[in-house]
Amino acid sequence: MAASRAVESRSRSSSFSSSTSPATSPAISPVTKIRDSPSMIHAKVQRGEDITNITSQYEKKNSNRLGPSSDRSISPILKKNMSLAVLHVGAPAAGMNAITHSFVRCALAAGYDVYGVHNSLTGLASGHIEVRNGEEAYDVALQMLDWSSVAGWVSRGGSMLGTKKEKVTEPFAVAATLSKYNIKGLLIVGGFEAYSAALSLSIQRKLLPELRIPMAVVPATISNNVPGTRVSIGSDTALNEIARLIDYVKQSGTGTRKRAFIVETMGGQCGYLAAMGGIAGAADSIHFVEEQVDEREVEKQRREAEHRMKRPGSHHYLMVRGEGCHMKSDEVLDIFKESHQMSSRLTTLGHVQQGGAPSVFDRQMGLRMGAKALSSLRTMLMEEPHPDSENEGTVLIGLQGSSIRATSIIELKKISCFSHRSHNDTEWWRNLTHLARVLASETRAPDSVHDRENNSGARALEALTEAVEEEKIEDNRESAGGEVIGCNLSRGALLSTFEQSVVQRGRRAKGVEMDERTTNSVSYEEELVEYEEGETTKE
Repeated sequence: MAASRAVESRSRSSSFSSSTSPATSPAISPVTKIRDSPSMIHAKVQRGEDITNITSQYEKKNSNRLGPSSDRSISPILKKNMSLAVLHVGAPAAGMNAITHSFVRCALAAGYDVYGVHNSLTGLASGHIEVRNGEEAYDVALQMLDWSSVAGWVSRGGSMLGTKKEKVTEPFAVAATLSKYNIKGLLIVGGFEAYSAALSLSIQRKLLPELRIPMAVVPATISNNVPGTRVSIGSDTALNEIARLIDYVKQSGTGTRKRAFIVETMGGQCGYLAAMGGIAGAADSIHFVEEQVDEREVEKQRREAEHRMKRPGSHHYLMVRGEGCHMKSDEVLDIFKESHQMSSRLTTLGHVQQGGAPSVFDRQMGLRMGAKALSSLRTMLMEEPHPDSENEGTVLIGLQGSSIRATSIIELKKISCFSHRSHNDTEWWRNLTHLARVLASETRAPDSVHDRENNSGARALEALTEAVEEEKIEDNRESAGGEVIGCNLSRGALLSTFEQSVVQRGRRAKGVEMDERTTNSVSYEEELVEYEEGETTKE
């Protein structure tokens, strides 16, 4: 009797489960029909290309590689050569893992095998593949990544593959590794070192045919010093951390009367972190490497700080500086310490600026750029090879204006400066520093032209107003090869026509301005060799 009841119970259970299976569930079938209906597709299209791209990337990234949704539209010629590789180069930055996560899963969904290269360029040159002995793995350099290998990487900071600042020192070994494992596409994630490494490999294509494969670079660095993109992955997380730390410094100033705080940020020879961090932290003055500040200007700011301390309700003065400024922070501190009306303190934020978990912006931009990198590599793989064009086939994925685009690195060399590991396409954020000057100025609007010329706040307000008037908004702009995002600001947004009179780039090492170096007759190959032979500046 008990056995018959058990059999009856199992039969009822199986019949119930089969009647409510996902394939025939009455709750899921209408949803699927609505999602695929013409009206829903039309509504999605009306929301713009942005939502369409996001939906497509989400479906590809989360589809099972072996499932029916896998994209197998690969040329039969390429089916025997479907291996790709991804590696990290440069200092760690939040969002590197999100880029890798998106790239790997989209590549698996498209039918490619993906190698993860550990230990940066050194691992790529060594060419050792992971060997497992029971539960232990050893001799790890190249690892075949599967669907679960990158699970949970989106929210992880740093670099799960391992990264370091290094140059391409063994191009023959790199070419041998690519040939040995039949790698036909390479993704390099990192900062200026990743960009220069891609350039070096492109130059070596003249001698090594194994390097004539599609390559893509996704910029990921807190310094935001890579050309070809408005923002680099990781810089937003760093700015959030800088703003939080500046708030802590200012909070201590509310309890300590009459004190000047000098906060030094990272960024190397690019003042993006100092400028944007100073704006976010409501700094009274901002120093960054693109604008030269001398002792007279610092003494003027010290007198301004002393004047503020005399006013009721003003208890502290905040200065934010980049580490690459011509005048060192210790020298600025010595000038401020000459004052007998206030105390001065220097705070160096250090590597804590790299942050922990990536911000929402860095996560979603990392996912999009990873998918765009795969799309660019696939496009180049589908094209007919051009053996006479060694420098073709290497692109940088970046945010330009309002779209994510793939730009040839050969075009980016025109605005690159290898001696300072930066570029000169920085007007958009340099003009925003006028806003900080306006907010920090205590003087009222001038009554005469003479007063206006001697009023720094008024001059900054005029500069800011003219910069905002230059902003152009293009609705529904569609760029070839670009993924339109946000409100479609033009590439010339916030660019001012008065740059020469307001912002002057400071002279750097050897007394040569960056703008001059990027327009001289020295070829980028010679400049790159000079950069690789010299010492790498701390990022």
